[in-house]
Amino acid sequence: MAAISAPVSLSAENQVEFAALARMLHLAEGFRLAFVRANHATLRDHLVGELRARFPQKKILCVTLQPPLDDGTVVHGVVTQLQDAVGSSHPDAIFVFGLDAMFDPATRDSPALDILNLNRDYLVKRFPCPLVFWIAEFGMRELMSRAPDFWAIRSGTYHFVGESEDARSTLRQVKDGFDWDLGLREKHERTEILQHVLKEVENAAQPDLAVLAAVLYQLGHASEFEGTADGGREHFERALALYQMIGDRGGEANCDRRLGDVALRQSRHADAKALFREALTVYRQVGNRFGEANCIQRLGDVASRQNRYADAEKLYQQAVGWYREFGDLLGEATCLRNLGGVALGRDRYAEANDLYRKAQPIFRQFGDRLGEANCIQSLGEVALQQARLTDAAELYLQALPIYRQIGERLGEANCVKKLGEVARLQSRCSEADKFYRQALTIYRQIGDRVGEAGCAASLGDVAGMQSRYAEAVAFYEQALFVYRQIGHRLGEANCLGTLGDVVRAQGHYADAEIFYRQALPAFRQIGQRMGEANCLRGLGDVAGMQSRYAEASQIYGQALRIYRKISARLGEANCLQRLADMALHQDRFSEAAERYQEVLPIYREIGDQLGEANCMQRLGDVALQQGHYAEAGTLYAQSLAIYREVGSRVGEANCVQRLGAVARNRAHFAEAAELYEQALPIYRQIGDRLGEAGCLLSIARLAALQRNPNLALEAADLASDIYSTIGLTALAQQVRDEFTQSQP
Repeated sequence: MAAISAPVSLSAENQVEFAALARMLHLAEGFRLAFVRANHATLRDHLVGELRARFPQKKILCVTLQPPLDDGTVVHGVVTQLQDAVGSSHPDAIFVFGLDAMFDPATRDSPALDILNLNRDYLVKRFPCPLVFWIAEFGMRELMSRAPDFWAIRSGTYHFVGESEDARSTLRQVKDGFDWDLGLREKHERTEILQHVLKEVENAAQPDLAVLAAVLYQLGHASEFEGTADGGREHFERALALYQMIGDRGGEANCDRRLGDVALRQSRHADAKALFREALTVYRQVGNRFGEANCIQRLGDVASRQNRYADAEKLYQQAVGWYREFGDLLGEATCLRNLGGVALGRDRYAEANDLYRKAQPIFRQFGDRLGEANCIQSLGEVALQQARLTDAAELYLQALPIYRQIGERLGEANCVKKLGEVARLQSRCSEADKFYRQALTIYRQIGDRVGEAGCAASLGDVAGMQSRYAEAVAFYEQALFVYRQIGHRLGEANCLGTLGDVVRAQGHYADAEIFYRQALPAFRQIGQRMGEANCLRGLGDVAGMQSRYAEASQIYGQALRIYRKISARLGEANCLQRLADMALHQDRFSEAAERYQEVLPIYREIGDQLGEANCMQRLGDVALQQGHYAEAGTLYAQSLAIYREVGSRVGEANCVQRLGAVARNRAHFAEAAELYEQALPIYRQIGDRLGEAGCLLSIARLAALQRNPNLALEAADLASDIYSTIGLTALAQQVRDEFTQSQP
């Protein structure tokens, strides 16, 4: 049949398939359903041109389907589009392109294919001619499973394999615009096409090594969008070996840089630094100044992740100068945002805010949604550090849907974690715990060890706030192990500081001081002033708990100056409250009340319910010490309600015990005893030894008032033993003396 012989320009394998397809078109009478697998548009167009040439007398109608919207909405189904294209004409054959763009290969929902499957019988009646769908391999695979009824009426399938030039052309098309701003469906489609092209090139009799390396490199790039733990490492390493084999220095440098990106995401900082330096050397040798600037910027990223802010700033400034010289506004914007990160790490919040706001409109101008989302999230971080919690939450909620729309899982995890931070600082502990666990799952899936450690530490913060101290310590130790393993000094210092907070809350003051003094020089070395101030505040707490009030006040004053310098409202409020505590312990009641009244509106302004409750409780303490029992009872009851709402068991126990003190001072002894008995098991349950000892001492004094010497002595001995255990030996002796002297 000379009229349908295969063109000699095709490979032997493709000639066989072409002859079979041409024979079907020549002999077909009425409806026939056929599928042609061609992974390359150039190959498809060549085949269609050859068929038209073989059958010049046939009216072949070519229809390109319009895909659904980015959100998956199908505006016009396959059948509707075919009907509109055919209209009243009577083609001899219909060639349909773009069916594989009608669904997302990464999701199971495919409304377009569902409708097509249901309209199978209608198609047979409506189109009395061959209907040929030209699709990529993944499209044929998905069609078999998603539209089985439609697939079942096929007359034949025809499989064509591309040549090296087809692969090159397809690769150019796939690379064009393949970035974060591409829709998720199209990202998945292009990745599938690359995988099929890779298989074709690998299976060729004589693989084109340059094409193979380029496909592997692009698949590595595509893996970055998938959010996998590997991050494309295997593909980049294979591509690197091929580029080295064929002597392509530029390809070699690109692979080294990409492998550095993978190492950086996986917190392998030493590996990342070495790979970026290797790429930098090659870029300089081949005269690629743009690649050189990219490497310098990434070396800045490594320094920033290691909290070497001075080095990072120097590298970013060098890179931004080059980007400006090249006229690369996006490179400049990225460097500006990174410089904002350096300023943020050094607690220069106003500077960070300005840099993020300079970068954001550049990203928006170029339609770079990832860059825009990163700037919005970073502005949220500035607001968070300044205790503008409402602003922070709004910014995170603006960035989160962008990350989800473009499939950027790291950004999504970071936003979810930060929403957890906002919830925790507003004492919404259950909500914070939920956010942290959501983020932790994503970090583990994508292999981000810094994020994983940060979430573990944050879960420790929540556990500590809810007085689940053993659980908090376990979380912090888990995070500390990871931070030390990956060489993250700031994370390590933060963990040491929070471990100090936990053991201090349990009354282990000597251990707490050791942790704080380990963390303090690390914070100072990396220039993290917030961490430095927090450590000083912790050391002040230790001194205050050990009745070294003058020393505690001096340390709090140091911390307060830092908090005010970096505009950290929450830290400022906490320090003012502790200075008020020192005044209260020294019976300077007017000064204490004045300071508590000063700090209370700050807590309310920033939405810190726990701080608000603590402040109200302390005002109750002032009223109690001054004999204003009704006022004290009201304040304790108000703060108790907040403690219970936010799940602070230690706050709840303290308030119940203090309400017992109010009852005791009013000679309501039975009520006081009942309240002490309510508070004591809470202290024991949460491991608060200091609170337990204080409650036992209150029981002892109440028993003495009720002339129950045996109970008084028993409770006093237990309290004294605890004070000795936690290092408050002077207080332990004072309790023993008080109750020994009171015995007959």
